[in-house]
Amino acid sequence: MTATHVAWTADVGAPDTCSPLLVGDLLLVLASYGTLACYDVTKGGDPLWEEDLKENFRSSPGLAGDKVYLFAETGKSLVVKPSRENANGLRRGIWARSV
Repeated sequence: MTATHVAWTADVGAPDTCSPLLVGDLLLVLASYGTLACYDVTKGGDPLWEEDLKENFRSSPGLAGDKVYLFAETGKSLVVKPSRENANGLRRGIWARSV
């Protein structure tokens, strides 16, 4: 692949185990050590926001309706409604429960 065929790249928050998840024009990437990052796929570059979820993950995020479901190694389930908001807005949008 040549540089002329690359739409955008990002080095921050690249997932090491989990698959990225595309929700509209937002790309969510979850690192196994618990950082969830959100990118604008139309722009690339730096993430719109990053959030340390303070959990470890091995499973990829899943989408149902307009919510993203994350399952930590500890059994904690987190539900996020993706948006362009910063990390402070994301914190208010997280629901968590241990299963």
